[in-house]
Amino acid sequence: MKRILIFVCLISLLACGNRNKQGEAQEPEITFEEAAINILQLYQNVDPQLAAKRNELYLLMLKHTEPQSEVTEADRTYFLRNITHIDSVVNQSVALVKDGKIENLSTLLKEEIMNFYAHPHNTVDNELLLHKLIEELYYQTADTYEEYVKEV
Repeated sequence: MKRILIFVCLISLLACGNRNKQGEAQEPEITFEEAAINILQLYQNVDPQLAAKRNELYLLMLKHTEPQSEVTEADRTYFLRNITHIDSVVNQSVALVKDGKIENLSTLLKEEIMNFYAHPHNTVDNELLLHKLIEELYYQTADTYEEYVKEV
């Protein structure tokens, strides 16, 4: 009886494995370059209404964090200038990915990470993807695993 149960389990496992190969569409393989470009492009094409709402929230936060100080013109325009800045950083980053300049991309993203945080498209999901990209860049640019662990 034990042998029959084992045989039935093996047959059902093989059948499930074959059904997955035949019946379900496999996800297409994506290269590192394609994934990096897709992640970076999440920060482009900001809706003006979203930008305006986020800018209002930013100014409200400034007002309540430092109640005695006045909101300056630089404060009012920071958020909107950052959107334009990150857009150009994304364009530059995509060009670096296409050229295979991974070390330059890693350096650029490390320098600009705080500006990415202040971007309207910086959702939790987008930020996690961006951090995974940066982690992969660290891994690819580190000479040894020990160096990689020290940087992270």
